[in-house]
Amino acid sequence: MYAFIVESRSYDAAFGMGPTCESHGGCTYCAVAALAMMGRLPALPDKDLLIDWCVKRQHFGFQGRIEKPMDSCYSFWVGASLDILGVGMLIDGESCAQFLKQCEFTPVGGFQKFPEVQQPDLLHSYFSVCGLSLCGLLPPM
Repeated sequence: MYAFIVESRSYDAAFGMGPTCESHGGCTYCAVAALAMMGRLPALPDKDLLIDWCVKRQHFGFQGRIEKPMDSCYSFWVGASLDILGVGMLIDGESCAQFLKQCEFTPVGGFQKFPEVQQPDLLHSYFSVCGLSLCGLLPPM
């Protein structure tokens, strides 16, 4: 498993779905979390470049890939990656929370993928609440 994860690292230091694939926020979280659980994260080379990639995914809210729109679920995927890497303090919590507030669907509750979608769903609601916790607005459970 370790070899596959390391081989799935892209040229920009983040992780894709497999070797030679584009870096993605969800895949990066899975790789970082798996390496942490295996005790192999401390030995990962170029962590500073990975941290840089994650930090650069925040443009108010977080995006999952370069040049893609911000999406509420990446407040968790990328935010948690930064937290596991030990640099959760680099998350701009206020900015992230403002974006998530725009994704909140107040008529019935929940969160939607993008502010303009106007339909909440469970996946984005769950990860948005997790993101609010990573932003420091909700206490960890």
